[in-house]
Amino acid sequence: MKSLTMQGCAYNINEDRVLVSIDCISNQRPEGNISGTLRIDFCASSSHTSQNDSILLASTHIGELFGQHFLENCQYDLLFQQPPEGSWQLFLQLSEWDGVVYSPVDTIGFALPYIYTPENENSQEDTQLPKSAPKTTLEQPEHYQELNRVKSKTLRALKGVQKKVLEKLISERPFRSKKAVLNVKGMGPKVLDKILDQLIKEK
Repeated sequence: MKSLTMQGCAYNINEDRVLVSIDCISNQRPEGNISGTLRIDFCASSSHTSQNDSILLASTHIGELFGQHFLENCQYDLLFQQPPEGSWQLFLQLSEWDGVVYSPVDTIGFALPYIYTPENENSQEDTQLPKSAPKTTLEQPEHYQELNRVKSKTLRALKGVQKKVLEKLISERPFRSKKAVLNVKGMGPKVLDKILDQLIKEK
């Protein structure tokens, strides 16, 4: 039996925001047994049967929860990052900080697929720049959004970057700005350039 659970989950996407509703988040552990910090992730997967390729679309931390206690009628208005074009299975994941990483403790999937088709094939950064302008990482702050889109296993496989820094990037997604990325412990402009260069070359 799961000790940390979610019940009655729903969502409503409106452009770059998603409203996540959860009827109840409960801790069934013995009274006084406090959980680690809890995090709710709104994710997308390309498959019903596996979430190994999941992409983080929105996230929030909700603190700790004592045993035999629960949170009721929870609503979270979150910044939403669209997945790549295609059909996706969406799910909510409740994770707990164990002192090293956030470990999933409960997952709720949604039956209806989410289909995303960009209205314009040209991205915003493409239309704002002259065709002759170079697209380097530092000149294109929007490139930081690749960190929100990329799979966790791809980030962990990057070369020349400390593993603990990569884990911090994964746990603190989604990022709302380039400044937020640079505020991650161990990050800096050179490290970010190194990461993004590898991600962009793989596309």
